[in-house]
Amino acid sequence: MVHVPRQLTTEEAIIEAYELTWDQIAPDILGRDETASVDRDTVMDCCADHVRIHGAMSKEVEAAYKLLSWEEKKRLLRKAFPHKTYGY
Repeated sequence: MVHVPRQLTTEEAIIEAYELTWDQIAPDILGRDETASVDRDTVMDCCADHVRIHGAMSKEVEAAYKLLSWEEKKRLLRKAFPHKTYGY
């Protein structure tokens, strides 16, 4: 039997894009100090600012993302980043 992965919902795709964005920008934010960490709000702000560059969203997902209010984006950011701090 061949496993066919299910397609992500728009919300799941946006959350995945936020997570991918953090993976891409974290080294620039945290620097070389392996003990460095930043608070959740910083991660959320940075990822919100850079998701359209680093998030690899499809055109359909990006179009839906553009229509979201800041409150809706924050709700998704909180789902993507549930912890108080982030580091290496």
